[in-house]
Amino acid sequence: MAIPDGILRKPGPLTEDEKEIMRKHCEIGYNMLIRIPFLRDAAEIVLATRNFLTARLPSGLKGDDIPLGARISQLPIPSMP
Repeated sequence: MAIPDGILRKPGPLTEDEKEIMRKHCEIGYNMLIRIPFLRDAAEIVLATRNFLTARLPSGLKGDDIPLGARISQLPIPSMP
């Protein structure tokens, strides 16, 4: 929701500036969800997903310390035959 369509729909590789904007999407999602009491657990999963999307591990989490929902959300989706 907070990432410009021009970046989301760009057919070619992203520039470094565009990649930096994309790296913020987990934090943006977290900031939106944390305000909704029944979605606070989901907010933590969204923020933890960033551990998979960047070489930086801002939370310092790794392995089994990363919430299960964040690990599951990063599993590859198999293609349909």
